[in-house]
Amino acid sequence: MFDVGKKLSIPGIEDEKADVKRLVKQWLSNQPDGQWLLVLDNADNQVLWGKRSDTKQQEFSLVEYLPRTTNGSILVTTRSRQVATFLAGKQVIALSPLSLDEATEMFTDGLGTPSPAENRTALETLVERLARLPLAIVQASAYINKTQLPMQSYLNLLEKPEATVIKLLSKDFGDPSRYKDAINPVATTWLISFEHIRKYHPLAIDLLSSMACFHEKSIPRSLVWEDSSEIDEVDIIDAVAVLTGYAFVIQQSDSIEESYNMHRLVQLAVRNWLRERDTLHDWMKACTIRLARLFPSRNHKYKTTWTRYLPHAQRISESNDGEDFPERYQLLEKMG
Repeated sequence: MFDVGKKLSIPGIEDEKADVKRLVKQWLSNQPDGQWLLVLDNADNQVLWGKRSDTKQQEFSLVEYLPRTTNGSILVTTRSRQVATFLAGKQVIALSPLSLDEATEMFTDGLGTPSPAENRTALETLVERLARLPLAIVQASAYINKTQLPMQSYLNLLEKPEATVIKLLSKDFGDPSRYKDAINPVATTWLISFEHIRKYHPLAIDLLSSMACFHEKSIPRSLVWEDSSEIDEVDIIDAVAVLTGYAFVIQQSDSIEESYNMHRLVQLAVRNWLRERDTLHDWMKACTIRLARLFPSRNHKYKTTWTRYLPHAQRISESNDGEDFPERYQLLEKMG
């Protein structure tokens, strides 16, 4: 804000005791000549904007420094749906995922050279593996451009063990379109979001941690948490909303049970984050115990449930994280 105030030559802005944010607000509110546009980029921390998940959190809010006038407009970018709706109400513009054509075009633009026609299949496969995420696409194209690595070789790296994939996604890259202090690697960006959710939404991070232990597709609600009087349903709804708001999880419903999808790269990042915190072992154990208890015997009567749980039982039984829990052998017996 100080740089903005100095650029605008606001009187008193360089005073040591100046309330810089308030001076900028007053200047923008009272500016009669011309229209202005204020851009607030990466406004992801809802507490800073005055939206608190409990009354014990700080009362300081940046909202009081936002000018309210018809003389200008404020554009806010955020990864948090909750922040967006809190600040903009009904004026939220949700960015839809890139189409396949848009994703491949972004990748090709990042390379700076047209992709040969014979590479089209590999290119489409690559952007799909990157979940069509703009930041991941730009990072991958920059890495390939820098190392002259063949596209197929980069694809092969994405199939390597988790540690290799995370290392690849943690590579920094230069992006002149972003401001100089921007955090570029996609894995680092996600880790910051995980820490923020852990601090302000502990139930949401617990749900995300559980989901990271199972297969990434069609994770049944019953595997993530059990209906209990200890956790209010409203709290669960709010926690899931946090995860879907960050696009870490996609919620889906069918006639049988609510379930969730995670992209593989997000799941790998969560598992790596848990591993660095030395808690992945504990989460794997808890999820193994829960699944072993809920997984039905191979009986025609329970065929639907058995089929729905099977991919998750296979993922846990094949995992190398943690020790061999007795419940793993129970799962293997029930899987047949």
